[in-house]
Amino acid sequence: MIEQNISLERVPAAIRSGAPRGIWVGDDTAPEMALAFRWASQQLAVVQEAGVPEALQVVGPPPAVVFVPFTWSGEVAGGDLVKLARRWPLAVLVLVVGSVVDGWRRRGPVLPAAVAVPWYELPGRLWLWNQQREAGLAGGLGTPATSRREDRLLARLAAARRCRQPVLQAAVAAPSRGLAEGLELLAVAAGIRVVSRCQGSPDAHAEGDVVLWDVGDVGEAQREHLRLLRAAQPTRPVLLLESFPRGDTAVEVLACGGSHLLGRPLEADVLSATIRWCWRPRLPLG
Repeated sequence: MIEQNISLERVPAAIRSGAPRGIWVGDDTAPEMALAFRWASQQLAVVQEAGVPEALQVVGPPPAVVFVPFTWSGEVAGGDLVKLARRWPLAVLVLVVGSVVDGWRRRGPVLPAAVAVPWYELPGRLWLWNQQREAGLAGGLGTPATSRREDRLLARLAAARRCRQPVLQAAVAAPSRGLAEGLELLAVAAGIRVVSRCQGSPDAHAEGDVVLWDVGDVGEAQREHLRLLRAAQPTRPVLLLESFPRGDTAVEVLACGGSHLLGRPLEADVLSATIRWCWRPRLPLG
């Protein structure tokens, strides 16, 4: 098991020199978008604009990423995305998809010219994109519509391994034996070594650098167990999986000591990147 010293706070990327620039186009008041904006600001130097007309007037160095929140059907017009893509042709145009339109995203491409990324996958995808960028590797924040799942998995896992990240160990838990075995297989595909597996709630003293918990539904019993896990090992990340995560649930999970809340279906490379984003050593503020 890898030893590390973790502070509970992260330094916003905007105050670090050399961080890629990002533009957030629109509101961030919805719970999912507030979290997504915070996560983006921790990894990029993000500026916020009220809407597309204001964003198109921004001057200065071009952004590496343009974020467009998408919380309800019809909020974003395809023509506006095309304008943003023409304004910054080399930037990655990301549609940050909220919970309301998550079902639409699962049925296929949402809007042209942009990559749809679920709000809860944004920090992990950004982390992997930054790692690949620093290593001089090509990488995208989303999934090409023409890419087969198997080819995409092999290519992105190979790219992640070339970033030379340490092999982490995990304790996995799920409500049933079948779900626990499935989560273990997903973790192995993500390059994570599983050292403990149990049915139900995870053991507070189980071995592992991280805890992966397919929680089913987050209720009071699960929140109380999260507090127990955090009290037992304050520096160990705990990641939860739900079928349809919501922003208010994610806020509760974070308040109880959880590290992150992910949704299903989940790709192995996203799980790997999110685990490493949560696990990486944090720097204290100031």
